[in-house]
Amino acid sequence: MSNPVRSRAISLAPSLLLIPFLLSPIAAAAACAVNGLDTVCDSSSPNPWATTIGTGYVPGNDNQTVTVQSGATINTPDASAISLANNANITVQSGGTVSNQAVNSHGNYGTGANTIEFQDNGTLTVQAGGRVLSNGTQNIAEAVNIQGQGNVIINNGLIQAINAGAIWFQNKVGGNTVINNETGVIQSPGSVIGSSGDAPIDFTNKGKVIGDIVFSGGDDIMRISTGSSVQGNIDGGAGNNQLFLSGLGTDTLTGNIVGFQTLIKTDTGTWTVNGILPGVQSAEVAGGTLILTGDNSTYTGQMLVDAAGTLQARAQSLPSAITDNGLVRFAQTDDGTYAGLLTGSGSIEKTGAGTLVLAPTATGGNTYSGGTLITQGTLNIGADNALGAATGGVTFNGGTLQLNNSLDLAATRAISIGANGGTIDTQQYSSTLSQAVTGTGALTKLGSGLLTMNGASTYGDTNVLAGTLAVGDAQHSSASIGTGTTTVAADATLGGFGTVLGSVTNSGTIAAANALPAFSASTNGTFAIRGDLTNNNTINLAAASGTPGNVLNVSGNYVGNNGQLIVNTVMNEGGAAANQLTDRLVIGGNASGNTTVVVRPSGLGALTVGDGIKVVQVNGSAAAGTFHMLAPVQAGAYQYLLYQGGSGRPSDFYLRSSLESVPVTPTPPVTPVTPVTPVTPVTPVTPVTPTAPDAVVTPVTPISSVAAQPAGQASPVAYRPAVVGYTMTPSFNLDYGFTIMNRLHERVGDVASLENAQGTHGNGVWGRLGGQSLNANSGDRFSGDERTFFAQFGKDWTLSTNPAGGSTHAGVTVTIGSSSATFQDSARSLNPALTTGTGSVETQAQSLGGYWTKYLHEGSYFDAVAQLTHYHNKYGDVYGGSGSQNGFGTGLSGEAGKPLLIGSTTIAIEPQAQLMYQYLHLNGFNDGVSPVSSTSSNALRGRVGFRIFKANLTNDSKSGAATPYFTADVLHDFLTPGNTAVDGTSFNSGLSKTWYEVGVGVTTSMGKASSMYANVKYARNLGGDYRRGVFGQVGYRYSW
Repeated sequence: MSNPVRSRAISLAPSLLLIPFLLSPIAAAAACAVNGLDTVCDSSSPNPWATTIGTGYVPGNDNQTVTVQSGATINTPDASAISLANNANITVQSGGTVSNQAVNSHGNYGTGANTIEFQDNGTLTVQAGGRVLSNGTQNIAEAVNIQGQGNVIINNGLIQAINAGAIWFQNKVGGNTVINNETGVIQSPGSVIGSSGDAPIDFTNKGKVIGDIVFSGGDDIMRISTGSSVQGNIDGGAGNNQLFLSGLGTDTLTGNIVGFQTLIKTDTGTWTVNGILPGVQSAEVAGGTLILTGDNSTYTGQMLVDAAGTLQARAQSLPSAITDNGLVRFAQTDDGTYAGLLTGSGSIEKTGAGTLVLAPTATGGNTYSGGTLITQGTLNIGADNALGAATGGVTFNGGTLQLNNSLDLAATRAISIGANGGTIDTQQYSSTLSQAVTGTGALTKLGSGLLTMNGASTYGDTNVLAGTLAVGDAQHSSASIGTGTTTVAADATLGGFGTVLGSVTNSGTIAAANALPAFSASTNGTFAIRGDLTNNNTINLAAASGTPGNVLNVSGNYVGNNGQLIVNTVMNEGGAAANQLTDRLVIGGNASGNTTVVVRPSGLGALTVGDGIKVVQVNGSAAAGTFHMLAPVQAGAYQYLLYQGGSGRPSDFYLRSSLESVPVTPTPPVTPVTPVTPVTPVTPVTPVTPTAPDAVVTPVTPISSVAAQPAGQASPVAYRPAVVGYTMTPSFNLDYGFTIMNRLHERVGDVASLENAQGTHGNGVWGRLGGQSLNANSGDRFSGDERTFFAQFGKDWTLSTNPAGGSTHAGVTVTIGSSSATFQDSARSLNPALTTGTGSVETQAQSLGGYWTKYLHEGSYFDAVAQLTHYHNKYGDVYGGSGSQNGFGTGLSGEAGKPLLIGSTTIAIEPQAQLMYQYLHLNGFNDGVSPVSSTSSNALRGRVGFRIFKANLTNDSKSGAATPYFTADVLHDFLTPGNTAVDGTSFNSGLSKTWYEVGVGVTTSMGKASSMYANVKYARNLGGDYRRGVFGQVGYRYSW
């Protein structure tokens, strides 16, 4: 039935599933006694009370009170059960029931047969266990119908309608309030409330609502408390509506919420909103925690977090602008980006294992000023202002701050680390912290980039797991990190100009001062470790520029576990402290373990004086071999070796270019490296006076070496191995040139005897193969062992013949040869870590020559030879060094001899004399260690001796003849070869000047045109340096 008073009709479902306690038996009937304005219904007869209490809105019907006591029941057929006017006060006590069976009655107000209805400023209280029921079929007969304004409904029991709304508001002005407490249930099909006008409704739900909550056009308020439930949707309708989420517990608001312009979270509890917030123009977290899980990326309204409030969500669930005066917690279990703007006086917190990218699109970035707390997962930023105002701090308590750009955190931004620690991941970028880092937790450095800490930090442990952590740049040498243990992982680097206050375990690299690549443009400096240092990998003190002067100062003990120390050192004479230009490791306590020292040398090299050059200072004790060389150190002509002990300093380690008998730890073999082109040596700068260590470093008093070593140094000089080959090879080249010029009978055979046996021929060709073994010393320590092979070919023209005997010949020669030599330095045997073998040379030579020979009729001869030779020497030394050298030589030889018969025999003795001259020039080169000068030598060699021979011994058939002979000679070199300079240090490579040679040979004719000849010789020095050689050859000549 329609009612003209209603402003809209309500369509209700025909049935509703009732909650279980509605199915319990109806309580006993009531007797309602009226006493003035008060009506009290109890459980006595009549049973039930079936008459409407009140007459609706009529004069004199105001200010009535109705109490339905426990066990009392009012049940009216097709009529209102209670119908009052203004200021009504109705109470349904626990166990009391008010119900009706409306069918088609209009009721006293003409708005349907509502179970309870009243006008203005009334109060309806339904206690726990009390019930207000609309059980009829009329769809406009609500369980409670409010006709006016200013009314309050307090429900702790049940308000239920089967075919209508549970509560209806008829008024069009003024407001009304519904409070559904914890035990209260409001139930109806469709919406549990309705309204005929646009008057505001303030609805509080702390209990259960079964059905939708749909407001009309008023400025309505919906208050939902934790522990309550709404089994349906919530629609604020038209108007400017507010949704309050309150309570002390934890709850989730399910379903979609629409029609609310303002969302306000109050009290200290936690609310989770799974749905979206469409239409909300303003959201406020006044207290407690509001958790958003839906997609609110399209939300454009205001989001305000008050001082007592917390807003929690994934980045994807937050609106694009938040005024944060409390706490915004990014619970980022997955990866997400928040590009919105965070303002206000509050803070943010990052939780969850995922990565949150704060990337505000606003030019000035975020401006929230309460600071940032990182407790879990990763917070990624590309600019400092992503973290809000520059005065806002950053607190770590288990999470990671990750950089996706090179940036510096504002110096005014306090940084602290809680007990759960914190991580800074620079990725591949660089960042500087000017401020101190405080707290008790550990700092972990991740990422391949550089983190520079310039403050005096006091947090706990430090873990450098990747990239570089620099403690102090060149302008902040007072920087320090905490007294906890610092651990450096493999492939990670710790260094700088500051101080580590605790102990360090290094499995990566420690780089002092400008040895850090990032600080390569800075000056040298000191990096300090106040505690102990355990070095499992590398200490790099060597700046890329090669300029020495960096110091690692360890106040405690040092332990090397197969560690490495890299230093730059100017390889000079050392001695006085001011002349020791090197990086240095200074240890205040004891040193133990095993550490190899790698020296990156510069300078020309020199004979060290005094203690040499100190690279490791140990103020305590050090076991022998604690530090040893990884690879040879060579500069100029010298090799520097590492020795333990100096004047009054038994535990220090020095570089000295001397060979000492004190054993050192053997150098492990190293893989030869390709020589690099050395840079032009620079004049060493005058060292500055060392400054006092920073206050945070326990001072270590520098120890000066003695100024000089007494004259007549006891230990031999340590020359680098290649020097021996460079200095002796010119003499070997000269000897090769003399060998292939050689003497007449060795070159072409005994032509004079052949002419007697075969007759004179007009022309001839010949060839010979020869080889020589030569062992020779140069001075009292250098020696070489050479093996030579050559092949020489000639063309001979007979220029003239004499019928009485004798002839004149001329010819040309082509010679190819090679030799190989190995070299030794006997003084190196003083050091058991060294080998006496030093290196080798391979020589390739090509020669062109010519000769003119005159034979007289009685056998006398004169022979002249000219020769030009090209040399290519390829050097190698025992350390893998190499070098190549080209040169040339010219030679002249004049030889004469006259045979004399011995008595009446046919045996002749032939005195001989020969003078040979050579000029040799070998080009300079650079072997990657130092330059080697060119060498020019003039050599003049004389030979006197004799040959005893028997000419043309024939066989029985007279088909051939042989001329055997014996030779004995003394040879002397009149000139000293030129010097070879290795980076300015000159060496003379002269061999023994005088030696003898004895030999035997034979020339045989084979028919009328061919002949063969061969000889062997043995040579040995006559005084002077040792020289021993064996020469042999075989030749063939064909004449026509």
